[in-house]
Amino acid sequence: MEAVITVFALLFLLFVVLGGYAAVKAIGAAKRGVDRTVAQARRSVEDHTLRAKSFAQPGPQGQVAQLRLALRTSMRATQDALRARA
Repeated sequence: MEAVITVFALLFLLFVVLGGYAAVKAIGAAKRGVDRTVAQARRSVEDHTLRAKSFAQPGPQGQVAQLRLALRTSMRATQDALRARA
């Protein structure tokens, strides 16, 4: 009888440990997803801000905004190409 209780206790402990491990992994994956979404939203807002500045501000300020937007687009395309190669 004691052996049966010991086996059940060990199985319970195993399930608790595995459940904790799975919970930590799931929380980490959710955090990475949220971080990625926040970064994408931030980039989108910055791109739209630069695009609006390039149209709304005449002269050198608008040209600088256009150049920054072109540079950001080029850098993002380069990063995507490098990630695709890796």
